[in-house]
Amino acid sequence: MLALDIPVELYWLDLPRSVRVEICPVTTAVMAAAQASRSAGSYPCARPTPISTPT
Repeated sequence: MLALDIPVELYWLDLPRSVRVEICPVTTAVMAAAQASRSAGSYPCARPTPISTPT
């Protein structure tokens, strides 16, 4: 059996060149909303996040 470790809360993904992206896990409700709307910016967890520099 295949077991996936899928996070259930927001988390940060560190990318090259000191870029950090806040990831919102996809739930059934988010996937249904995305399929229903198919328009950019209308996803339930899309929200601007202030950018901070690493210290």
